[in-house]
Amino acid sequence: MPRDVRAYLSDIVDACRAIEAAVSGLDYTGYAESRLVRSSVEREFIIIGEAVAALSHVSPRIFDAISNARRIVDFRNQLTHEYPTVDIADLEISVAANVLTVKGERRAGKKDDAKTYREEMSVGRFQRTLQLPLPIDAEKVDAALKDGTLRIVLPKHEQLKPRQISVQAK
Repeated sequence: MPRDVRAYLSDIVDACRAIEAAVSGLDYTGYAESRLVRSSVEREFIIIGEAVAALSHVSPRIFDAISNARRIVDFRNQLTHEYPTVDIADLEISVAANVLTVKGERRAGKKDDAKTYREEMSVGRFQRTLQLPLPIDAEKVDAALKDGTLRIVLPKHEQLKPRQISVQAK
């Protein structure tokens, strides 16, 4: 039995309140420096996206009434990861058989005259793989690196997107 529309709307309101509580009293720098807060906020946005996506099936009228509903739903199809000090030329991203692979190399930073007590970032080659839960349209994958944050947009394959089917009288 599908959930009631009010349950999805309640999920959206609860997630918004959780985001508000997580960022309360933080300026942008405090938010940017707290991985825990950023992860929490991103998870709440995913919940909002899932609830809005469910509304598109349960109540298309309410879904259509939400401004930017499609953009909210599409947020769920994004992956972000921090790669500070990695140059864009040293990144390689590929998708094959529903597996996303990010390869790269972190090179040693410029040394200044100050003595370094401890270096927190390792240098060298790295590779991350992620099994994707649903088929995506590999031709439309988009990636951008800005200020050390890699954002990859993974659009669903067209065959998974809902489509309207007209019923004919016979």
